[in-house]
Amino acid sequence: MKKLIHLLVFLFLLVCAGVAQPGSKIKGSVVDEKGNPIKSAVVIAHDTSGDDAKSYSHNWEVATGVDGNFEFDVLGGCYDVFVSAKLFIPSSARVCPEPGADASFSVRLRKDPHLRMRID
Repeated sequence: MKKLIHLLVFLFLLVCAGVAQPGSKIKGSVVDEKGNPIKSAVVIAHDTSGDDAKSYSHNWEVATGVDGNFEFDVLGGCYDVFVSAKLFIPSSARVCPEPGADASFSVRLRKDPHLRMRID
């Protein structure tokens, strides 16, 4: 009986491993209008795989490095990617890496023409 339970657990884990989607990456860079990297830009990837209002979704958030680059480890599927940085107009796009493949998303942000003032 004990061997049968171990065999069933082993088969269950084997099936689960075969069904799991291979990992993917969303990689990219954030630059300004002149092509200079934007450091510390916030990049959010929102999982859009849910097919109804009750579906659970995931969000990933990273900041770009000094080189303006970012990277997310995700499953294959579609993601809305939002990019925001101080003094720049935000940008977004839908990115859909295939299971086991990487997708690139690079964005050129424009300067925000609106003056920012803090009034105390």
